Amino acid sequence: MVKRVKKGIVVLGAALLVSGCGANMPELTEEQNKQVAEYAVGLLMKYDSHHENRLLSDTELEKELARLEALAQRKAELAAAEQARKEEKEKEKEKADQELAETPVIGQGESAPSGSYVDEFYGIEGISIRYQGYDIMDSYPPASDGIYFMMNANSGNKLLVLKFLAQNTTGEERELDMISLKAQFKIGINGEGERYALATLLEDDMANFKGTLGGNESVTLVIIAEIPQETANNVGSISVSMQNETNSAKTLLE
Repeated sequence: MVKRVKKGIVVLGAALLVSGCGANMPELTEEQNKQVAEYAVGLLMKYDSHHENRLLSDTELEKELARLEALAQRKAELAAAEQARKEEKEKEKEKADQELAETPVIGQGESAPSGSYVDEFYGIEGISIRYQGYDIMDSYPPASDGIYFMMNANSGNKLLVLKFLAQNTTGEERELDMISLKAQFKIGINGEGERYALATLLEDDMANFKGTLGGNESVTLVIIAEIPQETANNVGSISVSMQNETNSAKTLLE
C-alpha cells in the first residue's frame, strides 16, 4: 500500500506540474506550477507518514488523493486570482497616469483667467466662482468661529485650505447645488502627484455646498487637502483637477 501511495504522489505531482489548474483558470507560470506540485506532494507525504501503519482500501486511497488534489488546485486558484488582481491594479494605475497626462490644462494665459474654471467646467450659469488664495492651518474652521464641526490635521501634517468666492452675478436669486453636479476635486502641489480633497461635513465645502444666493450675493467656499508639514513649508504652484461623471480638467491656481 505504501508503494501505491507513493505512486499516487508521483502521478499527482506530475499531473499538476503539466496541467496547472485547468483550462478555465489563468495560465500559471513555471514557478507557480512547481509550487503547486510541491504543495500536493507535501500533503501526500504528510498523509502517508500519518498512515504508515494502516492499510487503506483502494476506494479510500482514491478518495483521499482526490481530496488532496482539490486542495492543491484551490491553492493554485487563489494564487492565480491574486496575481490577476495585482495585474489589474497595475493596469488601472497605468490608465490613471495616462489620463492625467492627457488631461487638458485650463486657467493659463489671458484667454482663461486663473480661478474662473469651476463654473465653466460644471456649466454653472449666473454664478462666478473665483479663487481667492489659500491658508495653511492646523484645524479648520478656526475655533473662534464657534463652528461645531471642525477638521484637524493629523500629527506631522497641515491642512491646505483653498478659498473661492462664489458670487451671484445676476439681480435674481440663483441656486448653487454642487451636490447634484457630483463635483470631485484633486489638489496638486509643486507639480507633484495629486491627492483627493478631503470629504467633510462643512457647510462651506465646495463639493457639498447647496444653497440659494440672492441677487449679487456671494459666499466663500473651500476645498481642503491634508499635506505633510515639509510640503506646507514650501508651497509653490497649486493645481486643482475637477471631475464629474464624464469629463475632467485641470487648472493652475498659482
